[in-house]
Amino acid sequence: MSHTMMTRRQMLRAGLLGASSLLLPMRRAAAQSAMFAPFQVPLPIAPVLTPTSGGSPGKKGGSTGTDFYTITQQPADVQIIPGGPTTRIWGYNGLYPGPTIRAKRGRPVIVRHINNLPDPTVVHLHGAHTPPAYDGFPIDYVEPGQHFDYKYPNDDERGATYWYHDHAMDITAHHVYAGLAGFYILEDDAEATLPLPKPPYDIPLVFQDRSFYPDGSLYYDSFDSNGFLGDHFLVNGAITPVLQVSRRKYRFRLLNGSNSRVYVFGLDNGRPLTQIASDGGLLGAPVQRDTIAMAPAERTEVVIDFAAYPVGTRVVLMNYLEQDTGKYADVLNLGPGRPVMAFDVAYNLGRRETDTSSVPGVLRPVQRLREADAAVHRRFEFGRSNGAWVINGQLFDPERVDFRPRLGDTEVWELVNGSGGWVHPVHLHDLQWQILDRNGSPPAAHEAGFKDVFFLGANESVRVIGHFTGENCVGRYQFHCHNLEHEDMRMMSRWDVVR
Repeated sequence: MSHTMMTRRQMLRAGLLGASSLLLPMRRAAAQSAMFAPFQVPLPIAPVLTPTSGGSPGKKGGSTGTDFYTITQQPADVQIIPGGPTTRIWGYNGLYPGPTIRAKRGRPVIVRHINNLPDPTVVHLHGAHTPPAYDGFPIDYVEPGQHFDYKYPNDDERGATYWYHDHAMDITAHHVYAGLAGFYILEDDAEATLPLPKPPYDIPLVFQDRSFYPDGSLYYDSFDSNGFLGDHFLVNGAITPVLQVSRRKYRFRLLNGSNSRVYVFGLDNGRPLTQIASDGGLLGAPVQRDTIAMAPAERTEVVIDFAAYPVGTRVVLMNYLEQDTGKYADVLNLGPGRPVMAFDVAYNLGRRETDTSSVPGVLRPVQRLREADAAVHRRFEFGRSNGAWVINGQLFDPERVDFRPRLGDTEVWELVNGSGGWVHPVHLHDLQWQILDRNGSPPAAHEAGFKDVFFLGANESVRVIGHFTGENCVGRYQFHCHNLEHEDMRMMSRWDVVR
């Protein structure tokens, strides 16, 4: 693992950014902007990765060994455009999105990442409680031709939907746009005892937007520092796909994997979605929601009961947000919407199959942290200064430690959007946090669980509380805007956990 640092602009100028050969910033007119007819292709579901080796599980999911995985980061040509040419992507194991890892709480995992790409890469397991050496600090590069073993203790408080993606300094946006993202689902025994839908009726869905040249290659503007928006909605790597479903309940794990696009999801028939979880796992109780706003990197889990629909019904998931630029995302400015994917109710349950799943009224109690126990209060303003994205007026310097939380302490952080009309989804590494208040008001029910991404709309502020734990979690971490173009323009801050 190397710490050599070259800025994004230096890489572009020197012609060393491998992704730039795929994603050249050319005139927008050259890109493929016409909409493809929706629902032409079935929804792909990423394969679940099999460990290359590992010990036997202990009682109740405990650990008597470690599961080992191997992932190769490599180019591949994949079919994305319906009936069109293939698209060159960079993928984990050459897949877009990458394979899903299903891990067990309390059972460690080691993932060997082999870099067969022309760029240095970094892997971040987003949302997990990970020691600093394996958290994916932006300059901890795995150089081309090299490998690194990322070690994940899986000692998080509860099961949750996480994801792994590239986190390399100044070029994260390029790499994620090229395809370097995949699901990491942490399961635990407490959740397993609930009657929620289980695989194959527990399905991860990653939403991304992409643009294409007529030859099928990806279009991306490398110099758009505000936030790049693609023309087409992709789900699990397919443009507006369709999933055939049975008349029963399904659990969907939604991930906004876009660089900067914000979505407001809803069903075209106006029926509510049942939210059961947020970034850090199950909520205390299910929440009925007509629409669900999701900023980049947020996760939301919902249950949809298709038993309410006769066979032959098509239910369409829509994005109702009117968003023309990565600068702004007014989640109250909703329009007629564009389709994202469809569910075709195709099967009745037969005599040999019944739906025994349900959504209990109590999911997983959330023990609230108390502000009175906070040893430190901090304030961070996400702003714009001389055309640059800054936190408390400063650009990120990986060698500068901006503050030092103490292991065992509880802290309150106030996250403030001081950049006018721009929006910022703020991702905090190391911990899952709880919202104390948003704009001075208690959190809504869907934000009352554990989270690691906090959407700051125009002029909004959010106060969050977290408790620093883990003897192995001492060292350097960061937080940043998860509009990836903002992140690449140094809207990050380093902080070190100390004893």
